[in-house]
Amino acid sequence: MFKDRHYSYSVLVSNLGLTPWRTWTDYVGRANIEKSIRELRGEMALNQIPTHSWTANVAFLQSLLLAYNLVHWFKRLCLPEVKLRTTVDTLRHQLLGIPAHLVNRSGKNVLVLPRHYHYQHEFRTAAAKLAKLKPLKPNS
Repeated sequence: MFKDRHYSYSVLVSNLGLTPWRTWTDYVGRANIEKSIRELRGEMALNQIPTHSWTANVAFLQSLLLAYNLVHWFKRLCLPEVKLRTTVDTLRHQLLGIPAHLVNRSGKNVLVLPRHYHYQHEFRTAAAKLAKLKPLKPNS
């Protein structure tokens, strides 16, 4: 409804017969799911099911959800806390869809970013954190 310096106020009207706290937690959970669905439909192509085959569509949906989860794990593990609410579209424009050159220097592939790239610090910090991540070893 409105916000002041320290709090945000809202009104919920329900006929569910739940306690106020239970009603609040139920609706907050629904709001988060709605946000995820909106992001999947608008920014990750869930609104365009590719085939008429049920099996292919299941594979498509599973791949899409995997990509969505990978993006969110990337945000949690590699980006600063202020970027956790960043949308997939914003991440795509700020960190992924940038003009750069991949060059080979002394036998190593090096990504050369544009000189005046506004998010260069965030990109380099995320890349360094990503490089430090260790894959899990399967149980033997």
